[in-house]
Amino acid sequence: LPLGISSQFVSDPPKLLELNKGDLLVLATDGFLEWTNEEGEQFGVKRVEETIRKSKEKHPNELISTLYAAVLAFSGGTKQQDDLTAVVIKRT
Repeated sequence: LPLGISSQFVSDPPKLLELNKGDLLVLATDGFLEWTNEEGEQFGVKRVEETIRKSKEKHPNELISTLYAAVLAFSGGTKQQDDLTAVVIKRT
């Protein structure tokens, strides 16, 4: 749901997030999580987390490329049904 589209949607109050040197903040749309393979299984949170953990030392652009490649490989050629958008913030 886009932010601000509905007055009925109430979000949590903002929180301060402090990143230490080397920390990553990865923001990704649900298209990564929900892309299914030929058996109808979703890529899911665990695979996203595993891919990020294995790629955490990479440059943010490479991490996004690795995540995209992982979901494509998992999909086994099924069609993309949703957008795939990711932003990686790395504290240096």
